[in-house]
Amino acid sequence: MEAPQRQRINQITRNRIVELAFKDYTAPQIRDMICKEVDIIGKNTLPGFSLEIPELRTVQRIVKTVRDEDDYSDQETWSMKDNSDSLNVAHLLDTLAEVVTGTNGKIIRFTNEQAIWINKIRESTTGLSGWGTWILYKLSVESNPETEKGLDLILGFKPWESNDRFDKFSSLIEENRIPKPAAWSFISTRMSLMKNGVFGKDYIDER
Repeated sequence: MEAPQRQRINQITRNRIVELAFKDYTAPQIRDMICKEVDIIGKNTLPGFSLEIPELRTVQRIVKTVRDEDDYSDQETWSMKDNSDSLNVAHLLDTLAEVVTGTNGKIIRFTNEQAIWINKIRESTTGLSGWGTWILYKLSVESNPETEKGLDLILGFKPWESNDRFDKFSSLIEENRIPKPAAWSFISTRMSLMKNGVFGKDYIDER
């Protein structure tokens, strides 16, 4: 018996699923919301440029890759006391505070691997919030491990720092001069979260 094929959905639809997953909606709730949005907005005649109605199992798969659950029983977790990799404690604790708040306490610690990645992201950029760091990590590393190079481009351009940086990066992507990073569709529409994070007014108003 052949394994069922995965549904291919466009990046806009995937972006919407991820955004709602970060807000703790369940997979059935997310699919229902997208169905209603498609009915209200209507389908664009150009494929790939409008929301698509995803299968429930597709939504479940995407939600699972970004869902934040503290299930690290079989993994070593990072602690300030045993900072064997000499990571930047201030960066990690600052990020942890936003992640704990943003996930409503579902995440209260990092694995050692997560801590290493978060430290790399925070040390390679400025003006990026702890929550923005977590989003970039989740979308660029955990959810899409084969597309880590996209994270290099994002951290190189730092599009949240200025309109010029954002416009240049965006134009290069739209002109297909550079590959679109896996997280780009999300952060290009949620730039306030990159800078303000969970402690910013914009995020709090949307909860």
